[in-house]
Amino acid sequence: MNQKILLDTNTVTYALNHNLTLPKKGYAISILTDIELRSCDKFQNIISHFKIYKVNKAITKKAIEIRKNYALSLDDSIICATAIIHKNLIVTQNKNLSQVSNLRTFLITAWKDKQ
Repeated sequence: MNQKILLDTNTVTYALNHNLTLPKKGYAISILTDIELRSCDKFQNIISHFKIYKVNKAITKKAIEIRKNYALSLDDSIICATAIIHKNLIVTQNKNLSQVSNLRTFLITAWKDKQ
């Protein structure tokens, strides 16, 4: 299955902390999100349900371009690059990511407004 949605770390933690159910198929995370989630015991069970994208040369090149053109952290630049290279929509709480060209974003604040 070709993954179409990349979840930012804040999306996964928000969903789990608010007892929201995340579908077990069709979602991906960056290796950076994987590392962040594995550092917290309560998120261990959910990780196996996601496709995990590793950093490759294309992602590295795109992350460098993003880092040069936008005031984003290295982590955010890599996560944005991962979404762009894999042609994924990124679901995030980070409004700053929407400034990155060619990045499709869905802000989790839209979920908060509907609760």
